[in-house]
Amino acid sequence: GEVSTNTAPTTPGSITVPQSIQGGSTITVSWTASTDAENNLEGYIVERSTNGGSSWSQVYQGNALSMTNTVAAGTQSVMYRVKAYDSDGLYSGYKTSGQVTVINNTAPSAPASITVPNTVYGGQSNIVTWGAATDPDGDAVTYTLERQVDGGDWSQIYTGSALSYTDTVTRGWTS
Repeated sequence: GEVSTNTAPTTPGSITVPQSIQGGSTITVSWTASTDAENNLEGYIVERSTNGGSSWSQVYQGNALSMTNTVAAGTQSVMYRVKAYDSDGLYSGYKTSGQVTVINNTAPSAPASITVPNTVYGGQSNIVTWGAATDPDGDAVTYTLERQVDGGDWSQIYTGSALSYTDTVTRGWTS
């Protein structure tokens, strides 16, 4: 009779993971195709580690060359690895990404208040003030102030760290 032997697919040549990952975001992980001498490559298995490679959990199995994965907020670091498999159950070696530090930055609170004069006069200055926002990460907070005139589009009139802005109202505006 004839004896046929099956060989495992080749290890994927590379795996690509974003170098900047925000906690709570969905990222795309991609890898290069494997080859199989018997042309029976069936797919890939992707695993993720959030503890520097001490333990791994499967996050994908299929025949695509990329997948999306949500990195939970609060995750400190993440790494991925991929291996190919064929229809006879043989597996390639793993191709492992480097460890990526996850950025866990939380948005600041909304300013506590905003005060605009009840009556404004065309051609005169008005002072707009707002309460300070807080940032749970301790980052510096900046503010963006926008103005809408007569129901039109909003336009940015100030960006900075101050808690007030002096605005000049043009004659002819009705609101």
